[in-house]
Amino acid sequence: MTTVHEPAADPAPPPSPPSAAAAPPAESAAPGGPGAERAAVRPPLEGYRRRQPVSVGQLVARLAGASLLILAITALGFVAWVGLFSNLHYDKAQLNAYERLRVELANGTAPNGPTNPSNPNQLLPTGAPVAVLSIPAIGLRTVILQGTTSSVLEDGPGHFRGRDEQYRGLGEEHPGLGNGQAEQRQAGQNSDQLEG
Repeated sequence: MTTVHEPAADPAPPPSPPSAAAAPPAESAAPGGPGAERAAVRPPLEGYRRRQPVSVGQLVARLAGASLLILAITALGFVAWVGLFSNLHYDKAQLNAYERLRVELANGTAPNGPTNPSNPNQLLPTGAPVAVLSIPAIGLRTVILQGTTSSVLEDGPGHFRGRDEQYRGLGEEHPGLGNGQAEQRQAGQNSDQLEG
């Protein structure tokens, strides 16, 4: 059984001699009077420490620490995005582009030139799948998309629409870049002129 002991009451301080100068007037200690604030002040709780004012140097150090913490969290978020989530975005975009190109090939509506097959006067929209690039030696199979904007290149390799666009196999001959047949034919004509 536990016995509870009550602490002994502190002895009352000895009465001080009355002094007219030290005693506040009766009306000043009344609620709402000028002495009410002093009467309401309590001594600090035991174990309570008053907070010291912050110096300018401490404030600058705290701000620098908070800034570095925010920067570190942002950098970790970026690393997580690049390492984990950007591959998910790329894979999803490639799956969608491959599915779209597969359906267009099956329906015979896949692009075979720089224009939209349903409207020859309209260029292919940016981001439209145009081909599949496969390199088995390195295990690469990716869908090539029309355009080279940053949003297209996030989803896969882009096809640059040049000034003299030419797709091989269409029977078109342009003296532009990438047309080896036209360059060979022109070189052959020049050599015939030299011989004759």
